[in-house]
Amino acid sequence: MARIFPDRSAAPKQVREYLAQLLTAKHDVPLDQATKLALRWEYGRGSDLRDSKDLDLFGTRLGDCLLKSMREDESLEWRQSTAGVLFRYATYGAISALLLSIAFAYKYPSLQTCKHGLTCAAPLSVLNTGFIPTSAVTSHGYSLRPSDGMLILHLGSTSVE
Repeated sequence: MARIFPDRSAAPKQVREYLAQLLTAKHDVPLDQATKLALRWEYGRGSDLRDSKDLDLFGTRLGDCLLKSMREDESLEWRQSTAGVLFRYATYGAISALLLSIAFAYKYPSLQTCKHGLTCAAPLSVLNTGFIPTSAVTSHGYSLRPSDGMLILHLGSTSVE
Protein backbone atom coordinates (compact mmCIF):
# COMPACT_ATOMS: atom_id res chain seq x y z
CA MET A 1 0.00 0.00 0.00
CA ALA A 2 1.42 3.38 -1.01
CA ARG A 3 1.85 6.04 1.63
CA ILE A 4 -0.18 9.13 0.86
CA PHE A 5 0.49 12.14 3.03
CA PRO A 6 -2.91 12.97 4.54
CA ASP A 7 -4.52 16.18 3.33
CA ARG A 8 -5.59 18.93 5.70
CA SER A 9 -9.12 17.60 6.11
CA ALA A 10 -8.05 14.01 6.92
CA ALA A 11 -9.74 12.42 9.91
CA PRO A 12 -7.68 11.17 12.87
CA LYS A 13 -8.16 7.58 11.66
CA GLN A 14 -6.50 8.43 8.31
CA VAL A 15 -3.64 10.14 10.12
CA ARG A 16 -3.09 7.04 12.30
CA GLU A 17 -3.09 4.80 9.20
CA TYR A 18 -0.51 7.05 7.56
CA LEU A 19 1.69 7.05 10.67
CA ALA A 20 1.53 3.25 10.90
CA GLN A 21 2.50 2.94 7.22
CA LEU A 22 5.33 5.42 7.71
CA LEU A 23 6.71 3.56 10.73
CA THR A 24 6.55 0.25 8.87
CA ALA A 25 7.97 1.43 5.55
CA LYS A 26 10.71 3.84 6.59
CA HIS A 27 11.63 2.76 10.12
CA ASP A 28 11.29 -1.04 9.97
CA VAL A 29 8.81 -1.14 12.85
CA PRO A 30 6.69 -4.33 12.79
CA LEU A 31 3.10 -3.66 11.69
CA ASP A 32 1.47 -4.58 15.02
CA GLN A 33 3.87 -2.35 16.97
CA ALA A 34 3.48 0.48 14.42
CA THR A 35 -0.30 0.28 14.75
CA LYS A 36 -0.02 0.51 18.56
CA LEU A 37 2.33 3.50 18.30
CA ALA A 38 0.05 5.22 15.80
CA LEU A 39 -2.84 4.91 18.28
CA ARG A 40 -1.10 7.62 20.34
CA TRP A 41 -2.47 10.05 17.75
CA GLU A 42 -5.99 10.43 19.12
CA TYR A 43 -7.73 13.61 18.02
CA GLY A 44 -5.71 15.66 15.56
CA ARG A 45 -6.71 16.01 11.94
CA GLY A 46 -4.47 16.16 8.86
CA SER A 47 -3.98 19.89 9.28
CA ASP A 48 -2.62 19.33 12.79
CA LEU A 49 -0.15 16.77 11.46
CA ARG A 50 0.96 19.03 8.59
CA ASP A 51 1.46 22.03 10.90
CA SER A 52 3.20 20.12 13.70
CA LYS A 53 6.71 21.24 14.61
CA ASP A 54 7.48 18.23 16.78
CA LEU A 55 5.94 14.88 17.54
CA ASP A 56 6.93 14.47 21.20
CA LEU A 57 3.81 12.37 21.49
CA PHE A 58 5.96 9.51 20.17
CA GLY A 59 9.03 10.29 22.26
CA THR A 60 11.96 12.48 21.35
CA ARG A 61 13.93 10.07 19.16
CA LEU A 62 11.02 8.47 17.33
CA GLY A 63 9.18 11.80 17.09
CA ASP A 64 12.16 13.44 15.37
CA CYS A 65 12.52 10.53 12.95
CA LEU A 66 8.80 10.60 12.16
CA LEU A 67 8.86 14.34 11.59
CA LYS A 68 11.78 14.09 9.15
CA SER A 69 10.08 11.25 7.29
CA MET A 70 6.84 13.23 7.11
CA ARG A 71 8.66 16.24 5.68
CA GLU A 72 10.24 13.98 3.04
CA ASP A 73 6.78 12.69 2.06
CA GLU A 74 5.39 16.23 2.04
CA SER A 75 8.24 17.38 -0.20
CA LEU A 76 7.75 14.42 -2.54
CA GLU A 77 4.03 15.21 -2.71
CA TRP A 78 4.80 18.81 -3.73
CA ARG A 79 7.42 17.82 -6.31
CA GLN A 80 4.92 15.46 -7.95
CA SER A 81 2.12 18.06 -7.98
CA THR A 82 1.39 20.17 -11.05
CA ALA A 83 2.79 23.27 -9.36
CA GLY A 84 5.99 21.44 -8.41
CA VAL A 85 6.53 20.12 -11.94
CA LEU A 86 5.87 23.55 -13.49
CA PHE A 87 8.21 25.22 -11.00
CA ARG A 88 10.97 22.70 -11.76
CA TYR A 89 10.68 23.17 -15.54
CA ALA A 90 10.45 26.97 -15.19
CA THR A 91 13.65 26.87 -13.14
CA TYR A 92 15.39 24.77 -15.80
CA GLY A 93 14.17 27.17 -18.49
CA ALA A 94 15.38 30.24 -16.60
CA ILE A 95 18.80 28.69 -16.00
CA SER A 96 19.05 27.70 -19.67
CA ALA A 97 18.14 31.24 -20.80
CA LEU A 98 20.71 32.71 -18.42
CA LEU A 99 23.45 30.38 -19.63
CA LEU A 100 22.58 31.13 -23.25
CA SER A 101 22.73 34.87 -22.63
CA ILE A 102 26.09 34.55 -20.87
CA ALA A 103 27.46 32.40 -23.69
CA PHE A 104 26.15 34.89 -26.25
CA ALA A 105 27.76 37.81 -24.38
CA TYR A 106 31.14 36.07 -24.35
CA LYS A 107 30.88 34.94 -27.97
CA TYR A 108 30.23 38.49 -29.23
CA PRO A 109 32.31 40.80 -26.99
CA SER A 110 32.77 43.37 -29.79
CA LEU A 111 29.13 44.50 -29.75
CA GLN A 112 28.68 48.23 -29.21
CA THR A 113 27.06 49.82 -26.18
CA CYS A 114 24.40 52.44 -26.87
CA LYS A 115 23.58 55.36 -24.59
CA HIS A 116 20.93 53.27 -22.83
CA GLY A 117 23.58 50.87 -21.59
CA LEU A 118 22.30 48.12 -23.87
CA THR A 119 24.52 45.81 -25.85
CA CYS A 120 23.38 46.15 -29.45
CA ALA A 121 24.65 45.33 -32.93
CA ALA A 122 23.57 48.58 -34.65
CA PRO A 123 25.79 51.57 -35.47
CA LEU A 124 26.15 54.12 -32.64
CA SER A 125 24.70 56.88 -34.85
CA VAL A 126 21.40 54.98 -34.88
CA LEU A 127 21.53 53.96 -31.23
CA ASN A 128 22.16 57.42 -29.77
CA THR A 129 18.88 58.76 -31.12
CA GLY A 130 17.03 57.66 -27.98
CA PHE A 131 15.11 55.01 -29.89
CA ILE A 132 16.19 51.39 -29.96
CA PRO A 133 15.32 50.07 -33.41
CA THR A 134 14.38 46.45 -33.88
CA SER A 135 17.57 45.91 -35.89
CA ALA A 136 19.62 46.86 -32.81
CA VAL A 137 18.16 43.99 -30.87
CA THR A 138 19.85 40.63 -31.06
CA SER A 139 18.25 37.96 -33.18
CA HIS A 140 17.05 36.33 -29.96
CA GLY A 141 15.00 39.38 -28.88
CA TYR A 142 17.12 40.25 -25.87
CA SER A 143 20.39 41.91 -25.00
CA LEU A 144 22.70 41.93 -22.02
CA ARG A 145 23.66 45.21 -20.35
CA PRO A 146 27.42 44.91 -19.70
CA SER A 147 27.52 47.33 -16.76
CA ASP A 148 25.49 45.11 -14.45
CA GLY A 149 24.68 42.02 -16.50
CA MET A 150 20.96 42.88 -16.65
CA LEU A 151 19.10 40.83 -19.24
CA ILE A 152 16.88 43.15 -21.32
CA LEU A 153 13.91 41.69 -23.20
CA HIS A 154 12.88 43.73 -26.25
CA LEU A 155 9.20 43.86 -27.17
CA GLY A 156 8.85 45.73 -30.47
CA SER A 157 10.21 49.24 -30.04
CA THR A 158 10.09 49.13 -26.24
CA SER A 159 12.18 47.21 -23.76
CA VAL A 160 11.33 45.63 -20.42
CA GLU A 161 13.99 45.46 -17.71
